[in-house]
Amino acid sequence: MTGKSDCVKLDRYNEHIIKLENLLRSVDLSGTYEEFRLTPCLMLFNFIDLLRSVSILDNYHMVVSGKIIIRSMFEILIDFLYCETDRKNLYQRFGEYQDVNRVLLYNSLTEELQSKVNRDDYNNITLPNYERFRTNYNIQSKKQLNNWSGLSLYKRVKSVSEIVPEIMDIYFNIYKVNCGYAHTYADTLCEYTSLNNRRLNLSYEKKYKKDEFILINSIDSLANIFYENFRTSYYEKKLEDINF
Repeated sequence: MTGKSDCVKLDRYNEHIIKLENLLRSVDLSGTYEEFRLTPCLMLFNFIDLLRSVSILDNYHMVVSGKIIIRSMFEILIDFLYCETDRKNLYQRFGEYQDVNRVLLYNSLTEELQSKVNRDDYNNITLPNYERFRTNYNIQSKKQLNNWSGLSLYKRVKSVSEIVPEIMDIYFNIYKVNCGYAHTYADTLCEYTSLNNRRLNLSYEKKYKKDEFILINSIDSLANIFYENFRTSYYEKKLEDINF
């Protein structure tokens, strides 16, 4: 049964979704420009898609699953804010990393799976682009290839915090603390279960009962920052006219 708090939250989710979708639709994509200029719009689209998923999970009180998705939403927000500090170079690097990612994936496959990859495309397109990426961005170690930017998430957050100071608090309070257990199964299990009389009792609403607004409060912070920063640069503008 839907409670009063669920209705209040649903209204807030819909408000964020509608505002962000209208913001995205306001960008005029007509014209001639490099493909990487589309990246900020695609980041916002991805953010909205995940936001819609969290709203559904929250409606069913699945807080732990929702927090894992919010972790990804934070990472998208940071990538967007970081790229905005140097649009041309960073959005271009973000796009060029796709071939690096393909090579890393290929190297992790078994020989049987590698044999199913289109070798002509891999040898003539993917590998040259991979080598070009390493040369252009002066990649000295494999660690620098762990993500598109060559910097840890914390270093990107720290860089962004010079422009958006509150992002550092969000990093610790939403990403590190509240979502830190996303890949730690023991902690996740504790959020869902309790041990009573030597019986393992499942309670998917255990976390929800502690704080019904824990997801939407996190969403408010992330969505508002994305909205304000995207609006400043892209709202009702032609993409080809924006300075990259």
